[in-house]
Amino acid sequence: MSRFDGKTVVITGASSGIGESCARKFVAEGARVVLAARSAEPLRRLPDELGADVAHAVPTDVSDLDACGRLLEEAKSRFGTIDVLVNNAARNSRGPLEELPTDEMLQILNVNL
Repeated sequence: MSRFDGKTVVITGASSGIGESCARKFVAEGARVVLAARSAEPLRRLPDELGADVAHAVPTDVSDLDACGRLLEEAKSRFGTIDVLVNNAARNSRGPLEELPTDEMLQILNVNL
């Protein structure tokens, strides 16, 4: 028995990089994963690779509270529970903070927090 057998993991920022790697590792450890990211096309290929019985893609912009609510509802509807949340989605910007436009700063805060 693997340590995540029967557990459901929601992973944001799952379409590439660290989020995608986390998804692969959790599935290898027996988990079911709900994959969230803004990039719908790269996100949708993962359930094909990992197995539709253990992986489900939900295109989601985590800066949108309603979209986050839909993500959680769809995860519970598909797999029954949510046991682990990997908050991997993030946004950043280069340059001095005082030079960032207000709308960009707000987007960074909305995604990262």
